[in-house]
Amino acid sequence: MTTFAEATATAIRSATCALLIGSDTGYRLFGGSLLDPGNAGNVAAALRRQICDGDPDDDPGPPTTEYSGGQCAGNYRVDFTAVRSDSATTSGFINLLGPLGATFTNRPDGVGNNTFGMFAQDGSGNSTPQAFFTYPLTDSWTLTITAVTPFPGVPNDCGDPPPIAQPEPQEQPIEVTYNVDDSTEVTLDGTLVIAPVYVGINGKLYAPIQVDLGGIEWSGNIELSPDFTININPKGINDGPGTVDNPGDLDEPSPDTPEPTEPPPLGEVIIGVIVRCTLPAENNVSAIDASNIPDIYVPRLGSVSFQIDTGGVVAWTSDQDIKNLNCYIPCPAPQGATSVGVSLRPGVTGTFSAVRGQPLTPA
Repeated sequence: MTTFAEATATAIRSATCALLIGSDTGYRLFGGSLLDPGNAGNVAAALRRQICDGDPDDDPGPPTTEYSGGQCAGNYRVDFTAVRSDSATTSGFINLLGPLGATFTNRPDGVGNNTFGMFAQDGSGNSTPQAFFTYPLTDSWTLTITAVTPFPGVPNDCGDPPPIAQPEPQEQPIEVTYNVDDSTEVTLDGTLVIAPVYVGINGKLYAPIQVDLGGIEWSGNIELSPDFTININPKGINDGPGTVDNPGDLDEPSPDTPEPTEPPPLGEVIIGVIVRCTLPAENNVSAIDASNIPDIYVPRLGSVSFQIDTGGVVAWTSDQDIKNLNCYIPCPAPQGATSVGVSLRPGVTGTFSAVRGQPLTPA
């Protein structure tokens, strides 16, 4: 006999393997979340061997790159088209210094707007985000590079950019078949949503999950490596959005506390943030060398806090330390956040980008 718990664990494992074997979905579970986004395919392949007993012959190739060329040192003209969620379209071009990197959309600029653009070289030879266009936080745009053309005399034979798919939650259908008794078998159809993988402070790989089996819902997480372990809680035990007992008794928020905003549509809340830091030549943090995981910096490189709207009351989560140069930090509130703030230590520079997706506990 197969118990419900055993069948559910098997279904989650099979769905995870199905996502790992996809050239695009596998990258989206890891791209931008690990040490080097270009290694997302290697990590996905290793996990296919470990938890899926995957055949190397079945490994997919990498997803299609965003554009061709642009990897030599020199000036390039980059033509682009951007489409807003309501189908409004804008086109243009910008001159950038190669080698060129990945594109980005919906990147907060720190003063209340979002931007889209591309990573390119600055005057000091560092790859930095170069914004093409600024727009309100309430908008969402998709960026497409239509052409990358070298300036006269600049070569364009230095290869193509690595495939880097923006990390985002992935949904996969699942089927759970278990035995009620020796003669009765039950099959439930449902869905599994896996949020982008993040590296825990212990070096293990985790992924938040949400399971829906026709009205039976759980949220929890998977430990992907070194062991495949599933931890889930039925919805309702600890409903994330919650309510405030006596909101009228709370002091008035300080002037720098944002006013409550309308909850974003399902699938558009902030579920985490990717932070990439650069240290100065002389810094006041120490690195703890680690094997096969990022070096850990102490006391910290900075901190992250998420803005949570709970029953119309806006508050910020406790600070979470930034411990490595390229990290994904998940929102601790299962309902997701309406905004995120990053504060870096003096001398540390960096960029951050909110990761949006479905909340683990819908309101």
